[in-house]
Amino acid sequence: MKQQQAKGSRAFLRRGDLFIILCLLLVAGIAYGVFWLFGQKHQANEILQAQILCDGKLVKIVDLTNGIDEIFSLDQRPDVTFEVKQGKIRFINAKCPDKLCEHAGFLGTAHQTAACIPNRVAVRIVGKQSSSNVDAVAG
Repeated sequence: MKQQQAKGSRAFLRRGDLFIILCLLLVAGIAYGVFWLFGQKHQANEILQAQILCDGKLVKIVDLTNGIDEIFSLDQRPDVTFEVKQGKIRFINAKCPDKLCEHAGFLGTAHQTAACIPNRVAVRIVGKQSSSNVDAVAG
């Protein structure tokens, strides 16, 4: 004999509940995919620059889209070393106690920032649209 559930209690998930949850997950997955696809297309047209600030003042701009790999230090802070590789930049050596700036890793997407607070040095990635892309022609 089956035991009947007590009056007033119900199963945790019914078939209809499960169907609604799966539909919501499917819609969320499709939305995420669309935003990811258009975000990738948008980033491909951007010209990325790394702006390096020392004591709050812009001291160097590094073009990340030119494909030149280099390692350099700032004249203002020779204890801080940067590496540019494959269109990304990172702190590779900083004379500071916590090394949080080095743990930030490579920055290569617009609006990313890393800072070495003890040395008062920051890097921010700035992106702007390429002027060579034409959306429409009027004539």
